Amino acid sequence: STLTEMVVFFQWTCPPQKTDIFFWNDTLWCLFDCKGKTYADLHKLPYMKCTFILSTSPRREMVNDFKKPPVPQEFYMPTWSEAEMEAIAPFFPNATGWRDRFESLGGIPRHVLEDTKQPPAQMLESACTDYSLDDCIKEKVVHLLVHVTSTAPYTDSSVCYASQTALNVIVRHKGHEAKHRMGELLASCQGNPLISALCGYIFEPYAIELLEKGSSFKCRELVHGNKKIKPSDTKPNETTLHIPSSIKIVVDKVVPNQTRNRLHVPKTTNYVAIDAWIPGIGAFQMTVGKKHDIKGGARDDLAMLGQGANKLYWLLPPLYYKSFTKKSPQDIEQYAVLIPYPE
Repeated sequence: STLTEMVVFFQWTCPPQKTDIFFWNDTLWCLFDCKGKTYADLHKLPYMKCTFILSTSPRREMVNDFKKPPVPQEFYMPTWSEAEMEAIAPFFPNATGWRDRFESLGGIPRHVLEDTKQPPAQMLESACTDYSLDDCIKEKVVHLLVHVTSTAPYTDSSVCYASQTALNVIVRHKGHEAKHRMGELLASCQGNPLISALCGYIFEPYAIELLEKGSSFKCRELVHGNKKIKPSDTKPNETTLHIPSSIKIVVDKVVPNQTRNRLHVPKTTNYVAIDAWIPGIGAFQMTVGKKHDIKGGARDDLAMLGQGANKLYWLLPPLYYKSFTKKSPQDIEQYAVLIPYPE
């Protein structure tokens, strides 16, 4: 016998009747795109009679029935890469500026290639205005600002901001609120990468500002990488770090004989070694989480900060100051520094 394969595309207004057993049977593979559809639309189809592929964002009303036995296979669609966008761009002749849109909106083809009437900056601004700060950091609220993505074998997902531009827009609109709610946000974080990214993006310049103003900060030496503070030890190894006021200098990198007791920061935000340094005092690394590796090149940078300044200071919010542990390599002298929450 000969198996005939065919693809049938039908407008939503005229799907085959549910009673059509020659169409709706176990040989049929049906792809249902939930864009613009509702729960009522989905249940017009006898999806239990065929192999049914439901393509949807995390909308509870669309997926609840699919959680019942027999439990279906669940896969997560990754966002598209620039190379994948380039491969299909010729089919969208109106999307002449798709590379700029991709840079701002991320790898969602609909935003980059199809809906091209609005400039990407305007789309992001509108989305940020439409959503609250809490919506901008919820893992299950998916929109222009937040993307769900995955990697092979596509059985797990992760969330991230659509782009650096999207994060910049959120900080511009919601940064003041996030700054003053940082303690609350970090306490409720529980590994949410959206909260970590947003708080980290706000915390670093805030900490740099405090270093530039100069002050005396609570500080404790980190001794053992796997030893946490006991509740009875209220101030173990605690001392005070005195930072003189100075005007920060923006430079390419750490080099010998830079100005002592003056704050230096790298020109690039992705400088591979450390976040800031003061020759004669030490280097600084900001983090809003418990886990943070010492970056490659840090040891070499520390060696150029002068006698007695071969030290790495971790600038931490109050939530992690007491529980933060020493990181590898263990032979680098390390300290936890308490940075108070913004008032």
